[in-house]
Amino acid sequence: MTWTQDPSVTTTATASGPAPRRSITGVLSTLLLAVALASTAPTTVPTTASAAAPIRECGHLSSAYAGNITTRKVSCAEARRVVRAWNRGPAQGRGNRARGLRCRYRDVRHELGDIRCTGSRGGVVRWQTGV
Repeated sequence: MTWTQDPSVTTTATASGPAPRRSITGVLSTLLLAVALASTAPTTVPTTASAAAPIRECGHLSSAYAGNITTRKVSCAEARRVVRAWNRGPAQGRGNRARGLRCRYRDVRHELGDIRCTGSRGGVVRWQTGV
C-alpha cells in the first residue's frame, strides 16, 4: 500500500520525527465541504407521538351500551355511526367491518369489551362495551 501526501498538508521536522501540519486552506476547504454536505442533506422529521393527530373524546352512546368513545382523524358524529354500525354488523353477518373500518374486539372480562376500529388513512375509533 502506498501513501500519498495530501497537497494541503505541509510537514515540519521535529525531534520525534516529521509531524503533519494542515495549512489553513486545507482546513477551510474541509470545513466548507462539510457545511455544503450538511445543507444539502434531506431533513427528515421523525414521526413521534407528539406529531400524531390528537385524540378526541366523544362521550357515551347509552343506546348501544358504548362508553368512552374516542377518535383520531374521525369526527365524533362519524364515530357514533361506526359504533351503531358495529352493533348491527355482527348480528347481520357483516363480520369485523363497520363503515369501511376494520374492527377488532378484545374481551376484557364478562360482558365488558374493548373495540378498536382502524381505517386505511389513520382514522381510529375506539370504545368500550358493557359500560
